[in-house]
Amino acid sequence: MRDSLEPPPTRFATAVTRRLAVEPICDRVLLVVDQLEELLTGGRQDRPAVVDQITTAIGSHAALKVILIMRDDFYPQLAVLAPALLDTAVPGLFNMPGTLSQQDRHDIIRLPAHDVGLGLQLGLAEQIVTDVLAVTPDAVRS
Repeated sequence: MRDSLEPPPTRFATAVTRRLAVEPICDRVLLVVDQLEELLTGGRQDRPAVVDQITTAIGSHAALKVILIMRDDFYPQLAVLAPALLDTAVPGLFNMPGTLSQQDRHDIIRLPAHDVGLGLQLGLAEQIVTDVLAVTPDAVRS
């Protein structure tokens, strides 16, 4: 019998369970939803259902981690069209400034590893920044 406090299963949770069953070396799945603002614009008929699925998925399966990427100028639309999703996302919210300094770029790479007790190979952060800037010609180099 299901605990009444347990969220209902979602398509995402079901897909995660199935994927992990056939990938024994993996113990987590990362779902990245890039350009979330595209879901908020236009007249998508399925928007409420998709938003509900994402919202439920965020807390429904321990092996599923979700990263939502959206321009910050869409927060008002998110608040109006998907307030539950916004409320669910707020505890892990990270706002990245539009312009990053050289130190910011390095910190984005190094600090998460440091926070969990890991280090990076000497020069790796610098190489990652160099590689990103090489393929992103519009990147602001400050």
